[in-house]
Amino acid sequence: VSDSGGQRTSDKIQEYPQAVQETWCRHLLLARASGSFYSCRKVKWEQICHTLIMKYQMKGL
Repeated sequence: VSDSGGQRTSDKIQEYPQAVQETWCRHLLLARASGSFYSCRKVKWEQICHTLIMKYQMKGL
């Protein structure tokens, strides 16, 4: 998956500390549960979050 700048979403994951990534994932889950509107940026972060979750599941974490 690439963003509009051509950078792979999975490459962007490494730019942020794990605590920031996990906090944003929790935020997205809460926003989804409450029915909040998603901006394009939030959708991109959701894709990154999904990628992280998949990586953790593959590693058995």
